[in-house]
Amino acid sequence: MARMRHFLKRCPAVLLSAALLAAAVGTAAAADTPAPTLGIYTTGDMGGRLYREDPVTGEAVEYSYQNVASAMEAERASVDAALLLDSGDAVDNGLVQDGGAAEALALRAIGYDALVPAVGEFRLGPEARDDFFAALGEASEDGAPVRVLSGNYLDEDTQSPEEDAYEVFTVELGRRAVRIGVLGKAGTLTGYLRPMGQIATEERAAVGKTANEVRAAVEGALAARKEELAASELAAAIDAAAVDVTLPGRSQQVGTRHLINRITDEISEIFLGLGYTVATGPEVETDYYNFEALNAPADHPSRSLADTFYVRDLSGAPAAVRGESDVLLRTQTSGVQVHAMEDNELPIYVIAPGKVYRRDVADPSHLPQFTQIEGLVVDEGITFGDLKGTLDYLCKQMFGEERKTRFRAHYFPFTEPSAEVDVSCGICHGEGCRFCKGTGWLEILGCGMVDPNVLSMSGIDPEKYSGFAFGMGVERIACLKYNVPDLRMLVEGDMRFLRQF
Repeated sequence: MARMRHFLKRCPAVLLSAALLAAAVGTAAAADTPAPTLGIYTTGDMGGRLYREDPVTGEAVEYSYQNVASAMEAERASVDAALLLDSGDAVDNGLVQDGGAAEALALRAIGYDALVPAVGEFRLGPEARDDFFAALGEASEDGAPVRVLSGNYLDEDTQSPEEDAYEVFTVELGRRAVRIGVLGKAGTLTGYLRPMGQIATEERAAVGKTANEVRAAVEGALAARKEELAASELAAAIDAAAVDVTLPGRSQQVGTRHLINRITDEISEIFLGLGYTVATGPEVETDYYNFEALNAPADHPSRSLADTFYVRDLSGAPAAVRGESDVLLRTQTSGVQVHAMEDNELPIYVIAPGKVYRRDVADPSHLPQFTQIEGLVVDEGITFGDLKGTLDYLCKQMFGEERKTRFRAHYFPFTEPSAEVDVSCGICHGEGCRFCKGTGWLEILGCGMVDPNVLSMSGIDPEKYSGFAFGMGVERIACLKYNVPDLRMLVEGDMRFLRQF
């Protein structure tokens, strides 16, 4: 399109309401989204040249309405809205036929919005000129009417404009309606100055002075409004880019380890310091490793659908327990202990942290998914005293040297004897309070000596080797260490709570 700008200009040669246009541009520039584009185009002095080639000589005609049509098709595709104006001399006053009907048809078909007549139109003579203006104003399938604007096309008797001196066009630009004023070349004020020669000599000076004062006032008002709009646009741009230096700075959020992961790491570091290794295993486990190899009987409640998430078995193999699948989401990391006994050489000192799953309803003391750490020791000469010493050391490292531990007899299928371990309440120091339910003690884990049957099923001679095992919930340890009353607070994602740790 750049090659055609010499005949199709984007800045109108006719008088354009600069104030209205500047207001529209200023509004668009202040928006965060890209400003919609408005193209305002003007042609002039086309002299009735309709075709790219002269029909008589065959020579190329660059300044033709046919070229304008092609150029505007491309321009309208590149902008959001367009206004097309002609500044006059649209007809060849020496060759016009049929009252300029062909030229009028071309302007309507191309989609001109307005024409401001110039000398060429007025040289047509009153009859041909009126026919041309009437043809421009027709509405047909060939195109919309073209407005004729002229403040100096005056009635000979009344000296008033026969055509409107201006027209305000409204175009949709984005989400706003933009008003653009197009004025005739001379305007209304020029119409008053035109008959100056007919005014009496003694009045001519006063009329001329008044007209010039009005002209100066109008031009001054337009200039002032343009400056006001420019200043407003600049102020809006400054406000949009301004930074309030009195506001507090936005601190960078620094990520940290979640409390559950931190406690897991802390417990792991304690046992790594004792010479243990860390083992992992699958979260989707078989019934054998999760229950059977740990000496759990077939009718044990933990093996029912009410307590365990079973995975649909597509292998076609018969179910191992009660017609259920042989595959499940592990309910404990104890299965990792069985894998360790099968795969590792003796002695074994291992801990197994990881996620486990149980069909529990979330409440202050239960979660359907939580983190567990299981521990296993298998060696020659291992006694219950070794178990007590290990867990007493763990409790003092986690909760403080002043905390006490106690062991209460309990039952677990895979250990014999079995016990639950309590630690003294850190709030009341064993005196009894609401947190420890008046007992002065808090349960933290279960433990016991590995049942000989478990050792035998893993190929270990129980006559030569013995061992102990323990298991704890990391979330419970975290709550007990920091006096958190509800396990759910650890997994709700409330950053106000988690930032405390």
